[in-house]
Amino acid sequence: MDWSRAGLLAWLAGVLQTLTPPALGVLSLHRLERSARRETASSWLDLPGELLTRLGFNRRVALLKAAQRRMPMTWGVLHPKVLLLEESREWPPDRCGVVLLHELVHAQRCEPFS
Repeated sequence: MDWSRAGLLAWLAGVLQTLTPPALGVLSLHRLERSARRETASSWLDLPGELLTRLGFNRRVALLKAAQRRMPMTWGVLHPKVLLLEESREWPPDRCGVVLLHELVHAQRCEPFS
């Protein structure tokens, strides 16, 4: 048996095992983004600008909505995205602000998946 070849194969198996879950996660987020719709309601679109100014965060954040998720989430370091629930259109303004502020803080901290 060639031990150098066996060692290389074991190392490659470990790399594959380590990189597969994050790669699947990125693919899942990409599919989620493609299936989500961009928020167009002015009540939601005005809010991120105000909150971003208060946070001192000067990057653009995409605001998306999707029905297939049960919890708001944020992802993306270079191009942050915030996903809200379809039911969020029925939320009172205070709740909208708190939820969006929470998600924007994740984006500000450059947390890739939150």
